[in-house]
Amino acid sequence: WTSAGSRAGDSLRRRRIFFAVLVALIAAGLFVLFRLYPSVPDSEVDVMHIVYAVALLLIVGPVILAGRLSSNLRNLALWAGIIGVVALGYAV
Repeated sequence: WTSAGSRAGDSLRRRRIFFAVLVALIAAGLFVLFRLYPSVPDSEVDVMHIVYAVALLLIVGPVILAGRLSSNLRNLALWAGIIGVVALGYAV
């Protein structure tokens, strides 16, 4: 017999391992692509776009893989709104 807590822990552990493997595969893929085609990132702006996409994946990925998706998305939207208001305040 397994308790509900240990099953939830195993599920969480599997999701974390899956996410870590996914990030490692994306990083390895980007490394291989940059080695095969070194002229692809023509400028610093291209590299920053790639860094932005990977950072977005690292921030949003765990939210998508979490068990309580609706509450996590709500919290993510709240923080995005707070950061947006602060950024707007500094821009004006």
